[in-house]
Amino acid sequence: MRVVRLWFSLEPQAELSMELDPRHLPPGRLDLLAELGFNRVSLGVQDIDSRVQEACGRIQSFEQTRDCVQQARAAGIAGVNIDLIYGLPYQSVQSVAETARQIAALRPDRLAVFGYAHIPWKQRRQALIPAESLPDSTERLAQRARMDAVLVEAGYVPIGLDHYALPHDPLARAAGDGTMHRNFQGYTTDSCAVLLGIGASAISMLPEGFAQNEVSTAAYARTMAASHALPVVRGVARSAQDRARGAIIERIMCDMGVCLMAGRLQLLPMKGARLVLRQN
Repeated sequence: MRVVRLWFSLEPQAELSMELDPRHLPPGRLDLLAELGFNRVSLGVQDIDSRVQEACGRIQSFEQTRDCVQQARAAGIAGVNIDLIYGLPYQSVQSVAETARQIAALRPDRLAVFGYAHIPWKQRRQALIPAESLPDSTERLAQRARMDAVLVEAGYVPIGLDHYALPHDPLARAAGDGTMHRNFQGYTTDSCAVLLGIGASAISMLPEGFAQNEVSTAAYARTMAASHALPVVRGVARSAQDRARGAIIERIMCDMGVCLMAGRLQLLPMKGARLVLRQN
């Protein structure tokens, strides 16, 4: 953070966020983050059912998650995000509903609800998961619908495709007035067109295109030490048509609708619509 503050001017209202694993949180870490200026933390949870956790190889008690949230609040960190996953091995409609209820009771400001992607050819550890333990597509949809109902009943506002927020949260307000955006970090209130990715594998987004840094930490460090050039290894340039398509996709993901008027792209928030494509 000393280096970041040396090279960048952080505005007083800037949001500084840190992703944390409640299983590996040293004592006093949240107090330190607050002292350094962090005002939002994101916690991975996935599921609180012990059988599901054992199958996934991620043992994390509800108490660990609860204590982490409480420590963040006590440290003065205003924003708390939690990630949940459906479609995991041995999950059921009833079990995901119970996970959603217990996590919602902690009152995180934002929740992300993602579907599990089973790709054992890419994630080798997933090959240990029995195929018969995974829900089929119908069950996955039922799990997603049940989690949605539980979170809405608990007072959360659905945001875009896979997020929820309490009504007071800036993301909920941005979703309501059509100013929400989406980038590689997910849904955001940030309207800046430039995202700088710093660190191994980080992706940068600019109006002209995308660029990715060296993926491995070792390669990233070698490149940084060898020259003053940026450690970028690949990129994609965007044409005017690419940017127009990107704008349409972003508005659909944020507002669940987009208006195409008189053959020209004109983006208007479609409040309350599930998905509307209209051309006058």
